[in-house]
Amino acid sequence: MPKNKGGGGGGGKAKGGKDKSADSGSGETKKKEAKGGTAVKIENRALGTAKTNNPRLTAEERFFIVKTFYKTDNKSETCRRFQEKFNRTVKRDTVGRLVQRFESTGSCEDLPRPGRPKSVCTFEKTQIIRAAFAENPQKSTRQASQEFGISQRSIVRMLHDVKRQ
Repeated sequence: MPKNKGGGGGGGKAKGGKDKSADSGSGETKKKEAKGGTAVKIENRALGTAKTNNPRLTAEERFFIVKTFYKTDNKSETCRRFQEKFNRTVKRDTVGRLVQRFESTGSCEDLPRPGRPKSVCTFEKTQIIRAAFAENPQKSTRQASQEFGISQRSIVRMLHDVKRQ
């Protein structure tokens, strides 16, 4: 078995067959010489570079996609023009789904999401409760619950949050 040339242990394989040099943290793709002299491509996935994080499309971007698709009647051309204008990419499937949603609902906006509704403990309601108890500190949470149409537990939760501030 041939010995390693070039010194003690900086560039060889780590335990388990993984290349130590791929863990540099730079997020770059590197080339490494394999046994037969061929270059092997090694990607560093430590920073999660495999996926990109695209933010949601704005209303202006959605409108542009639908309008451009109806002008060109071509998803690929719509994607190209979108990239020219907004300097970000959009997939052909996204264009298709947006156009389909526009045709079925007449709008480019998202449909309401299922699930638990928003909490009743909004900033405005908390301010109202705070003012009511500042005016009359002897008021009971049961009275406030009936007066404001908010559950007693929510009133207690709002008052508890007020104490922390």
